[in-house]
Formats: sequence, C-alpha cells, structure tokens
Amino acid sequence: MGIIKIILFLISIGAASVMGYSAIKKSGFQIPSAPKATSTAQKIIRPATTSKPSISQTPSKSATPTPSYLPNITDVQIPKGFIREQLSPNFKEIKISSISYSASLSTPSNIRLNPSFQTKDKFVNISGWKIQTNRQSLIIPKIINVYDPSGLANETDILIGANNFLNIYSNSSAINKNLRLNKCIGYLENFNKFNPSLSQSCPPIYQNKTEIANFAGFCQTYIMSIGSCKLPDSNYYNNLPGTGEGNACREYLNNIGYANCFQKHRTDSDFLSNEFRAWVNQNIFDPKHDYVLLFDTNGLLVDEYFY
Repeated sequence: MGIIKIILFLISIGAASVMGYSAIKKSGFQIPSAPKATSTAQKIIRPATTSKPSISQTPSKSATPTPSYLPNITDVQIPKGFIREQLSPNFKEIKISSISYSASLSTPSNIRLNPSFQTKDKFVNISGWKIQTNRQSLIIPKIINVYDPSGLANETDILIGANNFLNIYSNSSAINKNLRLNKCIGYLENFNKFNPSLSQSCPPIYQNKTEIANFAGFCQTYIMSIGSCKLPDSNYYNNLPGTGEGNACREYLNNIGYANCFQKHRTDSDFLSNEFRAWVNQNIFDPKHDYVLLFDTNGLLVDEYFY
C-alpha cells in the first residue's frame, strides 16, 4: 500500500506541473529558453572601419607665419617695449660694445660701437644716428676720413665696415675735428694735446740705413735717436754747423713730420686705421647704471645696452 501511495503522489505532482505550464502559456508569458552552448574562446569584436578624411577635411596645424620684415630676427630677439616695425634694417648689425663713465676731466667717458657683420665690402653710414640714455642723447657726428697735411680736409659721414670701430669721447678734440686714425697721425701730438693720446706707432723715418748713409756720422747718430712720431729737437737743429754736412743734415731733419710721412705712406694698404675717433663735448651717461639705446636716422632701434 505504501508504494501505491507514493506512485499516486508523483502522478499528481506531474499533472499539476502540466496544468501550471498551460496556464502560464495561456497568459502570454514567454519562458526563456536555455542558452545555447558556446565555445570557451571569446570572439574578438573589432570596431567598424571608417574611411580616412580627405586632405581638405584634415584640420591644418596652426603655423607662425614668417615675418616679411627682418625675417632673420625672431620674436624673442626683439627688445622689451618694442615691436618688429620699430627695428632698424641695421638692427644688431652695429652694436654698443662697451661704455665707460668718468667724472674726471683727465679721463673722458667713452662709448664704443662695433659692426657685428664680417662682409668685406659692406659699409654702414652711422653719422646722424642717435645715442639715447636715461638722461639725454647725442648725435654721432661726421669725421675726417683721411687727414690731409694741410688740415683743410672736410669731415664726411662715417662709413663703418667690418673690423672698424668708433670711439666717442665726452671731451673736446684738440683740433676741433673728429678723425679716422692712420699710421702717421701720431705726429699731430707734437703740436696738440689729444685726450686720449694718439697712437705713437709711426713708420720709421727711414726704411733702411742706405737712405742716411751719406750723412755725417753725427747726423746719422741723431736721426737714429729720434723716437717714433717725434720731431727733431729744435735746439739740435739750430746748433748744427753751417757746413755742407751740417746743412745737409738740417735739410733732412726739416722734412721729418706728418707731411713727409703722409707723402711716403698714403698709398700703403694699411695706411688707414680701423679706428674712428670722435669727441662730442658731452657726458651723457649715468655714473652708476644706465639703459642706452642706439637709433638710426629714422628713429628705428639698432641696439640696446645695459650697465
């Protein structure tokens, strides 16, 4: 009997399950099906490829345009407070290389200008340019390029080239003229006291001893004792004997000086010095610190200097 009861119980449970399933299906509820078996390997899903944009569609990178004015000068090189259009075509070609201040009358203040270019045949006219400090300004003057023995040569513009330099001094010129130095210019010191002094490296009075070999021994000895750029001592000159030997010596000594040196060496390739020298009778610099600007004749900036 016990077995029969168990069988009847199982039959009743199955019937109830069939009836329940039928009721759920009639109500419209979808019974999810069991998931299908899949491989343990995961399928890699790649994003769909898209066509590359055409060149016209590709956004261009923003580039700084090359300036048409002074293209070799970068924005970083433009001094603070200035814009590119305020720079001279000669910007940084002529530089303020040094400044020295002096309050002493015996030692003038000085500013030195140098070209930065090395082009052999290039020259820049700097006469009329302005040097401006925090206090005041000065204009670069003209200069005598080749000092004639007559002293009548006119001053002309300073055309500064490679390896040249200009020294400007705060005091006055001993001859009221500005000069380009030359290998004979030191003779001018015999009659004028320049500050600073002119170079005393004149060419020798004679090129070789054969030029004076015919003079009397006392005359040769004296000629060889004369210093560079110096004139014969007037006392010695006047006390020479009135003989043929004395007169010959006196005539030779009489020709020593700037005029004779100029005549002999004017055509030498190294006759003219690299140095231009101007005296402006102005002391425009601050004794302690200053900001110095160099402008061309159009008021455009060439260089700046701090000290």
